[in-house]
Amino acid sequence: MYDLGEPVDLEAEKDPHVISSLLKGYFRELPEPLLTTDLYSEFINAYDKDDRQKSTKQLVEVLKKLPQPNKILLKFLITLLASAARANNLMTSANLAICFAPNLFRSDMESPDLILTHSPIYNSIVRLFIDEADVILLVL
Repeated sequence: MYDLGEPVDLEAEKDPHVISSLLKGYFRELPEPLLTTDLYSEFINAYDKDDRQKSTKQLVEVLKKLPQPNKILLKFLITLLASAARANNLMTSANLAICFAPNLFRSDMESPDLILTHSPIYNSIVRLFIDEADVILLVL
């Protein structure tokens, strides 16, 4: 409908999977990922699987380097995902992170090995963003 120039009423859509697929597709098709290729390595290196508090602090410092439009959009996305994670449904922060993280991160060197190695890390980063939304949203 939208491609035809006709107005689209997303509130009329009854299937939440359609809306989530649309949102994930939007982030996947961005020419530059929301969490920018320039900062990809910094995000990966900032995450410490053994120290959540340290990870949060280090990731906040990387988030501060994002361009302002990316910060604004990320703030809305984290707010939405945190709200969805708190709702009474099967979409926990871990499940939401698995669905959205691959669409938010992209490396300049996208090899299958790199994706397999880093996907648990960027899933964990997005999960941390959702779980620690109150802290993360303060810097965005």
